[in-house]
Amino acid sequence: MGYEEAAIEIQDRYMSKDYAGAAAAVPFEFIDATSLIGPPERIAKRLPAYAEAGVTNLSVASFAGTLKERVGTLHVMKEVLKSSGLGDLNANTGD
Repeated sequence: MGYEEAAIEIQDRYMSKDYAGAAAAVPFEFIDATSLIGPPERIAKRLPAYAEAGVTNLSVASFAGTLKERVGTLHVMKEVLKSSGLGDLNANTGD
């Protein structure tokens, strides 16, 4: 994916048990290219590209501090997906 040097550095740090250093060495551009991150409007704008690429399942991870904030992230993502018209929200949620 064009991050060979970063991959080598990440692997070297990880294998040396420098886990924080390995995580810090992951380029933001790689994270941004492979994740839906940012405000809801940005996620909504990028979501169709994932569907066009054949993505049928999304994993939502929240790193917010409190349980209420993490649940809030799930609600926001649900609304983004619902407004996009791309997902079947009734399949697993009981809605």
